[in-house]
Amino acid sequence: RLSEIASGIWDKKQVKKRPSELPVIQVSLTETAFEIKDNCGGIDLDDALNEVFNFGHPIGWTSESLGVYGIGLKRALFKLGDHFEMSSQTRKNGFRCQLDVAEWVKKDNSTDDWTIPITEQDPVSSLANAGTKIRVDRLHDEVKLRIRSGTLEESLCRSISTTFSFFLERYVRILVNGQRVEPSPIPTSKPSRGSVSFERFSDDGVEIRILATLAKQEDGRYDQTKSGWYVICNGRAVLTADKSEITGWGITPMPGYHTKFGGFIGLVFFESKDPLKMPWTTTKRSLNRESAIYLRARGKMAVAARPVLTFMNNKYGADVDIAPIEREIARTTVGATPAQLATSKTMQFNVVKAVQQPKPPTTSVQYSALNSDLEKIRKHLQRRMGANKIGEHTFKYFIEQEGLE
Repeated sequence: RLSEIASGIWDKKQVKKRPSELPVIQVSLTETAFEIKDNCGGIDLDDALNEVFNFGHPIGWTSESLGVYGIGLKRALFKLGDHFEMSSQTRKNGFRCQLDVAEWVKKDNSTDDWTIPITEQDPVSSLANAGTKIRVDRLHDEVKLRIRSGTLEESLCRSISTTFSFFLERYVRILVNGQRVEPSPIPTSKPSRGSVSFERFSDDGVEIRILATLAKQEDGRYDQTKSGWYVICNGRAVLTADKSEITGWGITPMPGYHTKFGGFIGLVFFESKDPLKMPWTTTKRSLNRESAIYLRARGKMAVAARPVLTFMNNKYGADVDIAPIEREIARTTVGATPAQLATSKTMQFNVVKAVQQPKPPTTSVQYSALNSDLEKIRKHLQRRMGANKIGEHTFKYFIEQEGLE
């Protein structure tokens, strides 16, 4: 259940399953075919007949999944190539289908011509063998060109890493051409003394959490490419490191983004059992600007961000060397996960300055002296004095003779 997985983000213990227990999704792309298979339990035959291959959903449809509009899978299949095969098996049943897209689109005499043929398959004997496999071949020329150049594999891995950073290696493992995709965590930190901005509230059945804080530095500097707002819907990152007006930058009371805000990190989490209430677009790669839930949340995002931006604005004056300022900030922050930043009450970002301890009135003064010189002083003073006492005597003598008292 996706809402339960999304809620797991707030598990402060961050317990991970053993690698052998994680379900695996394997993606393979060559100039010949694009293939994806998993051992995630499979798709039920009834769901395949009534949901998976439908365009859109019937009235009253509900689902706790990332799929909302019923067009993502079909769009991907048709966009990649002219032929695909898909099979899936569960402990209960299974199905298989294949489609020659080029021939299929030629038939348009009735609504029956738009059906996708599905044949039933036997179930599997164990859950470990239950899963789904999709293969697309006769790839389009532009797809083959991107695969040949390596840009598609690179962008796919990068997208998976950031979009599903809260899922990877915790709930699922994804391999692309045999290579494991590592999660790209959001570099959050918190003041060693002080607090982060945090607010939690509900709006029309959607649980919303807003965090605003400082970024965790990498190699003593802030990574400008990772600063900005992150918007996460049911655990999926819809926007990452956003610095545009869609997340409020440049819209009063938020200033336009500036490099001096390179240490700002803002996160807003939307969680709901009804994915139709999420403020995402059909591609789930941006936000619905007309969403009332998001517009109300954006106002609260600006309030949460202001003290962080004010803190950074005060730190970075005109024509200053950034490096020492960032090192100074780093000494007053510690890395923390979003779960560790969340609190039970509304908080506002604040950095408490450390109290300056007064300097002690005395300091130990030590230096080396020849033993023969020490002996001369003892004879001159006609006293047997230890080295420490001689040091004190000569120091006081210098103060008196120079009139420094």
